[in-house]
Amino acid sequence: MTQKTPSAETVGSIFEYLFQSPDISMWTISWPPDAFCFAATALQRSSAYTALVGAGKPQLDFKHAEEDREDALEMIGKKWRFAAGKDKLPPPIVRKWLELVRSNRALPLTALGTRKRVLAALINILAAADEACAGLGISLTSADDDEFTRIAESQLFPREDGSTLCKRIHPSKARVLPKCHTAQTGLTIRSFSHFLALVGTTEIRPQWYSFCAETSDHALNLLLVPWPTRIIPKQFRATETHRMTDDVDRGAYGMFTFDAIGPARFDAIRRLVGAAEKTVGRIDGVFIPELALTPKSVEQISKAVLREDRFLIAGVGQPAQEGVSGENYIRFDVMLPGGEYCAALRQEKHHRWKLDKNQIMQYGIGSILNPQADWWEHIDVNDRCLMLVTLKPWLTACVLVCEDLARPDPLAGC
Repeated sequence: MTQKTPSAETVGSIFEYLFQSPDISMWTISWPPDAFCFAATALQRSSAYTALVGAGKPQLDFKHAEEDREDALEMIGKKWRFAAGKDKLPPPIVRKWLELVRSNRALPLTALGTRKRVLAALINILAAADEACAGLGISLTSADDDEFTRIAESQLFPREDGSTLCKRIHPSKARVLPKCHTAQTGLTIRSFSHFLALVGTTEIRPQWYSFCAETSDHALNLLLVPWPTRIIPKQFRATETHRMTDDVDRGAYGMFTFDAIGPARFDAIRRLVGAAEKTVGRIDGVFIPELALTPKSVEQISKAVLREDRFLIAGVGQPAQEGVSGENYIRFDVMLPGGEYCAALRQEKHHRWKLDKNQIMQYGIGSILNPQADWWEHIDVNDRCLMLVTLKPWLTACVLVCEDLARPDPLAGC
C-alpha cells in the first residue's frame, strides 16, 4: 500500500478552509471583517508577519493620491466601508492586492515570508480592512451610524456560537472581534491592527454587548460592597469524596461547596450607595463579591441599585448537594439608554476553586475538609463564555471570578 505524502498548508487551502470554497473571488471576500480574518489567519499560521521587522522587510508603500501610507489606508478603508454597506465590491486597489494573492494560492505558508509581494499584499489587505472597521463595537443605539455600521453591529450581536463580525466564516473556524488598543510591546498578529482582532480559539465563546450612548464622562466611580462581612468555617462542607476514608489514597480528592449565611439586604446596600454618593458624587458601578448573593437576592438588589447611569456586577451562587452540582456565576446588569429595559447578563465561572492544604489550614477548616487531600469546588464548568460589555465609547469591560484569573485560561486567545 502506497502511503500518501502529507501536503503543506497553502494560501489557497487557508482560504478554502475558512470560506468552504476553493475560489478566491472578490465577492466572497468583499466584507472587510472576512478579508481581515483571511489575511490575519494566513499571516499568523505562517508567522510571516515577523518578516516585517528588521532588515529585508517587504515594501508596503503603494501608489496613491495620498502619499503617506497611513492616510492612504484610511481613505481606502472609508471607501471599502461605504462599498460594503451597499453590498458592492472593494476599491480597485484592494482588488489588485487580492488578485496577487489569488495568483499565488498554491504558495506554501512556510514560504510566505520570503515572497515579499504576496506578503505585502496580505498586510495591506489586513490594514485596509482594519481601517474600514474603525469604531465598530461601540454602540448599537446610535442613530447616525452608516449602513455598514448597522450591518456589522447586528452581525456582532451574540448568537448561539458567540459573537463575530464575520459573515461568511463560521466562528468554529475563526472569528473577528472589535478592539480599541494595540499592544506596544511584543510581536503577534495583533500588533498590526487598531480596530479588529483575530480570535482563533473555540474553547471560549465571546459574547459582545454594546450598551453605551454618547457621553462626556472620562472616568468611572465604582463602589465595592464589602459583603459578606465575615466568613466562618462551617460555611464550607464536603459534598462528595473519591477514594477517601480516614486515609487519603493516591489520586483521592473531594468536592466541597460553600453555604451563604443570610442574604445581603438590599436596603443596607442602597444606603451604602447613598453614603458613597455623598462622598464622591455619582456611582457608576456597584460590585459585589463572588458567591455573595443568591439568585433571589440578586434580583432584589438589582432593582434597588440599578439605574440608567449605573450598572451592577455581582457574584451569585447556589450551594451543591450530594450528586447535584452547585452554581457560581457572574451577573452583569445594565440599564439600556432610556431606562425602559434592563439587560441581565450571566457568565458562568470558568474554573473550579481548588482548596489545597495551605488554604485549608489558613481558613481554619481542617476539621471539616481533610487537609491531606485536594478539594475541588462542586460546580460544572462546561459553559465557558466571556461577556464583553461596551459601557462607554472608551470602555469595553469583561469580568472574571478570582479563580479564573489564577488558572491558565483559554480566554487568553480572545
